[in-house]
Amino acid sequence: MCRQPLYPYHLSLSPTMCQQLRPLDTCVNNSVPLTHHSEKEPEVRILDDHIQIEAMYGLNIDFSEIADISLIEKSMSDIGIGIRTNGYGGFGETLKGNFRSDTLGETLLFVQSKSSPTIRIEWIGKKDVYISFRSSESTEQLYRQLIEAVPLGDV
Repeated sequence: MCRQPLYPYHLSLSPTMCQQLRPLDTCVNNSVPLTHHSEKEPEVRILDDHIQIEAMYGLNIDFSEIADISLIEKSMSDIGIGIRTNGYGGFGETLKGNFRSDTLGETLLFVQSKSSPTIRIEWIGKKDVYISFRSSESTEQLYRQLIEAVPLGDV
């Protein structure tokens, strides 16, 4: 028999799946905590005409809706996170979802709060998107790929 939920956010599973997961001790009252999924870094794909971010609060951004892409040599904590309005502010440094700050306004974050640098995507008519990974090299590599793929002069 599975125990009571330990986390407020969980996915419902069938009793059979719960038994299969039980050795991993991730099964709690026929649920799996979303903590692992929430802490997972986003997968960012650059497709023919848009950027696809797969994560909690994932989205697609058409190239035509991007005004600029910049690499900020600071962590999101240094830039100014603000407050979470709808999203995940996990147990660690992972921040995903909608945030509001006095300096940045409304934003969408897919960041490791203490990792630098941070990518800023200025999304025309929508919230700016910030991305950073645990590894600064991964963040810098994504930035180079974005700059190469997104036709910023055509906006």
